[in-house]
Amino acid sequence: MAEKRRSKRRQLFFRLEVVDPASGERLGHLVDVTAEGMLLLSARPHERGARLAFEVKLPDVPEFRGDRLAGSAHVRWSGSDQNPSLHCAGLQFDALDPKSQGVVDVLVARFGFSGA
Repeated sequence: MAEKRRSKRRQLFFRLEVVDPASGERLGHLVDVTAEGMLLLSARPHERGARLAFEVKLPDVPEFRGDRLAGSAHVRWSGSDQNPSLHCAGLQFDALDPKSQGVVDVLVARFGFSGA
């Protein structure tokens, strides 16, 4: 499949929990992030095309004091992980507010690495 991503994916030094902001239910963990979206690793599959409201639980570091990363995204693809009890989903952000976009920029620049 041809790569359609405009920004290079960055894996994070942190494994950040992603929750539904309305219910507090865990959606999964953020694995990598770009300016356009994120890879979610979860215990249950997420249906392709579904829209998810999300909030990423940010690490307790000075760069994020008082900040939050929240918004909505739609599931572009979904599939099994190498671990058969886990599932991966590629999420594309809907419009993020400027503060949340700033948090993504810091995650990518300061806490990301290119991985393998």
